[in-house]
Amino acid sequence: MIKPTYGETLEVHGVKIPYVKTVISDRMTRTIERGRYEAGEINSIRKILRPNDKVLELGAEIGVVSTAAAQTIGGKNVVA
Repeated sequence: MIKPTYGETLEVHGVKIPYVKTVISDRMTRTIERGRYEAGEINSIRKILRPNDKVLELGAEIGVVSTAAAQTIGGKNVVA
């Protein structure tokens, strides 16, 4: 079994993501680097969410949207 290393990070919409080649595809990397990864969802949650809102994210993939939600309303209010 290959253990992933977490030395390198990518960043999109203020969210830092550990870059693990076995998890993040080249296509996903390019989308992240261009700032387009989950852009619509993140822009919407930052406009819509209010301090006491709760979020349950299903299918969180690499956690960018749930992390952006946690940055907006606090980590205790988000489950992914």
